[in-house]
Amino acid sequence: MQRLMKLLYDVLWCLIGLPYAFLHLWRKGKQEPAYRQRWGERLALIQVPAFTTRPLWLHAVSLGEVRAAVPIVRAWLERYPHIPLVMTTMTPTGSAEVQKTFGKEVFHCYLPYDTHHCIQRFLNRINPQKILIMETEIWPNVFWAAKKRKIPLYIANARISPTAFQKYIRLRAFFALVFPSVTKVCAQSEEDAKRYQALGASPSQVRMTGNIKFDLKIPEGVEKQGLMLRQQFGVSKQIFLAASTHEGEESVLLQAFQQIQKQFPESLLLLVPRHRNRFDTIYQQCIEYPFVTQRRSTGEPIKPDAQVYLCDTMGEMMLFIAASDVVFVGGSLVSIGGHNTLEPASLAKPVLSGPQVFNFEAITEMLQANQAIQILENSEGIAQAVIQYFGHPDMAQRDGQRALEVFSKNQGSLEKLFAEIA
Repeated sequence: MQRLMKLLYDVLWCLIGLPYAFLHLWRKGKQEPAYRQRWGERLALIQVPAFTTRPLWLHAVSLGEVRAAVPIVRAWLERYPHIPLVMTTMTPTGSAEVQKTFGKEVFHCYLPYDTHHCIQRFLNRINPQKILIMETEIWPNVFWAAKKRKIPLYIANARISPTAFQKYIRLRAFFALVFPSVTKVCAQSEEDAKRYQALGASPSQVRMTGNIKFDLKIPEGVEKQGLMLRQQFGVSKQIFLAASTHEGEESVLLQAFQQIQKQFPESLLLLVPRHRNRFDTIYQQCIEYPFVTQRRSTGEPIKPDAQVYLCDTMGEMMLFIAASDVVFVGGSLVSIGGHNTLEPASLAKPVLSGPQVFNFEAITEMLQANQAIQILENSEGIAQAVIQYFGHPDMAQRDGQRALEVFSKNQGSLEKLFAEIA
């Protein structure tokens, strides 16, 4: 029965999964050309450096997971400089972040699709000594191949959202064939640990190591750089940052900012969309509201009458947070599951979010327990919260400090993870 299920999984991937996957890449490529590039890597057709030592292989599916993996990668490069590191992603944004953050310090390529032959070819070429899979990724052929080759495989910063769990639990019999291949599941929270066990992981396989996102390293000098950027905006302006927004959220935030401007006409909205392929569309949307809008990518000095500053560059989020007074974290007004609220918390900024935070369930609960986040459902609620903070800087400072307390008290997950994998 086990062999039959594994064979069926592989056949379905080859007959249905691969055609669908490449069609999906082609369609996505209409808006983001990078999806139509490097297809050979999706089939493990890669040129690999001549590693002097068997490398660590770390997989982070996209931008958020790559950023979460930064502390792991930095610590690995520092502690084990003689052991190479291979990083794989699934998306162009994740790929760009790896290359921007680490350059030639790591070898990067896309993760091959999860067919038996692709994974075998990939493992033959990189020959890793350990495998780390970030957060939620479950690739059965990767797991099975690792066990057969006796390669220790860890799920790092492991989490399963309630929504995903409800889908996975229907396939528990299948997952029960997958999890015996895992060396350790290093879970973010007790709830995540229980979900993995419900899907077939044994209690001895699961460790509650905490959330590595709390071990975020603040870029050196970013607060000073944020102050300098704020001076360019105008020291008298109140600054509201809408971070990592998705389609459907910008209209809500722009409506909220219309109300904010009535009370604070000198205020400025920093708008940071999550995906670069939407920059032009959002710029037109801002103009049509109408707001006096500037784009950061032009490099032009900020105008005194600017109302919206479209941050259409990549990799500057912490700088924008440092320059702001209040931060709304996107992906939370639509069914995306939210983004990393610890970034503003680490810089002691008051944090706002929508209700869709299932990807950051545990973190949100911690912030709520310390009265360090406001969950808001519409433009009116967002506007009122920002207006209150703008009018009462002492309240903004208090709630920012509460967020910082949560961030500081929960650090240390990285050491627990390394204790498992060392």
